[in-house]
Amino acid sequence: MTDFNFREQSYWCRKGKYEKAVEKLDDLIEDQLIYDGPWKASMPKASGKNYHLERLRKAKYAYYRFHNDGDQSSILTKGARKLGFYCAHNESVEAVINSKIEAAWKEQTGQDLERDIVEPQKLDMERMLSEVFDKVFFKESEV
Repeated sequence: MTDFNFREQSYWCRKGKYEKAVEKLDDLIEDQLIYDGPWKASMPKASGKNYHLERLRKAKYAYYRFHNDGDQSSILTKGARKLGFYCAHNESVEAVINSKIEAAWKEQTGQDLERDIVEPQKLDMERMLSEVFDKVFFKESEV
């Protein structure tokens, strides 16, 4: 068993690993969607430049259905098995969504998500923690 904490590590709670990337990819999805009716939308040429973006869009819908309605989707169960999980559960579903986000990010930007998003967040957090540490432990004496 791993140390997965749903409330601290899930997109459902807005604390997923790639929250900033998801926001940017959501904007791209919204800009490129073609509506074929009030409830039917698709990406243009999903097999080309937007293949992984469309897969992310569908996986996000399956993610919502998994958490809101308890539905099991083949997108999530097959993705979980591909990543080495036995079935779809909270931790495996997060891992599937992470892999879809990574693929869509690479497809749309040509860059590595870890380097572009996660590393700068870690640096910002380290800088913030360092500043707090300095303020708490190395206060200048007030004269």
